[in-house]
Amino acid sequence: MRNEAKGLFARRFLKSIVFVLIFLAVGVISYQIVMGLWNIPETQGLSPVESEVPKKEPITTPSIDDISKNLIFVMNSDTGQLEHLLIEIFHCEDKRMEYITIPARTQISLSESLYQKLTLVHPAIPQVMKLSALTGYFDKDVIYDYCVLIVEELLSIEISYYTAIPEELYDTMFTSIDNSHNVFSNDYKEFLRS
Repeated sequence: MRNEAKGLFARRFLKSIVFVLIFLAVGVISYQIVMGLWNIPETQGLSPVESEVPKKEPITTPSIDDISKNLIFVMNSDTGQLEHLLIEIFHCEDKRMEYITIPARTQISLSESLYQKLTLVHPAIPQVMKLSALTGYFDKDVIYDYCVLIVEELLSIEISYYTAIPEELYDTMFTSIDNSHNVFSNDYKEFLRS
């Protein structure tokens, strides 16, 4: 009786395996027929999807060009206000420098796209304002970066890098003539010649 039970179990087990193999073969053959009839190409493998986590990038990045443009911020040490704005243009091949002054009290109008970006940082920022008013809207650690973006848009140039200096240093380098334009002071010219 034990042998009959073992034999019965073995036969049913083999029948089950045969049926599973038949169903597996029918599935594989059906798959091959459908793929062949509809000309569906086999996939070579899945490429990994890049994560869409935004990377923290600096607001501005310094660059070195044939013509290097340095935006110089002249800040009042006591109040932290923007007093003067200069663009120092250095022609690397000719080895010559030019300075362009931008009055800090210049009234500017931001483009709609830049205005939208800046309102994300400080919602109360107006679209029309003076350059000197920017210090009231941004933190000290990012004000220069945002000012660079604004000046780049206003003048349609790319600023290579920026420098912030105190007003006391600026006063030793430049002299105002008739309150209309600034020139190098005589002391600073002597310093450059030495």
